[in-house]
Amino acid sequence: EYNDVVQNGFEFGGKNLHLKIHSLVCHTLARAFVKKVKSYSGYHGCDKCVQTGQWNGKMTFPEVNAALRTDQSFSQMLDEDHHLGHSPFCDIQLGMVTQFPIDYMHLVCLGVMKRILIMWIKGPLQCRLGSRDIGEISNQMVALKDFIPCEFARKPRSLKDIDRWKATEFTQFLLYTGPVVLSQILHPNLYKHFLLLFVGIHILINTSLCQMYNDYAEELLKTFVTHFYHIYGIDMAVYNVHCLVHLAKDAKRYGS
Repeated sequence: EYNDVVQNGFEFGGKNLHLKIHSLVCHTLARAFVKKVKSYSGYHGCDKCVQTGQWNGKMTFPEVNAALRTDQSFSQMLDEDHHLGHSPFCDIQLGMVTQFPIDYMHLVCLGVMKRILIMWIKGPLQCRLGSRDIGEISNQMVALKDFIPCEFARKPRSLKDIDRWKATEFTQFLLYTGPVVLSQILHPNLYKHFLLLFVGIHILINTSLCQMYNDYAEELLKTFVTHFYHIYGIDMAVYNVHCLVHLAKDAKRYGS
């Protein structure tokens, strides 16, 4: 049906119009389903690079500079272990790697940022914060309520409510309130590590900076991911964290 519209166009308002797919945005499981490839839990589950995952109690992808997949290598099924079958999308003029950008909301907001906060609250001892520090962060967050402008959909909430936080709240913490409230509470190493993510994502969501400083943002996020494994453990090198290293290239192609 799509191929017919591409070749022959369609009539609308007395004009013959043509259609072209810009990109397909799906969360991780949906992306694997429509592409008919292994999901993030498989050894060949990364849909952006060809590294083989490692089992550390869960599937992990510790490399940050692995060879990248291409539209051509995908169409030729060069990595047989990555594919589960033939996707119908392969029958149209669509880049099966480049035109499936990573979903920012699930990857960064509901993924990495939420994971970090939960590990600070109840994670391994080497990165868990004390109850006094958690309480102080929560108090400072709540104290900011009166100073949050109406452009923000939600006011800051305590970390006690983190299981009910929405994606916009994690974004707000990462890009606005977090760098302020954490500066005097977190250990300097943890804080500087958090700032790598903050600056990298800030660049990529900015319409003018995401092209100008794209390479720098990619370097920051790769550094963040590398140190993430040292701070939180190699078993935390899961798909969500790993895909940060591929985020800058999607922003370079599609914008902020």
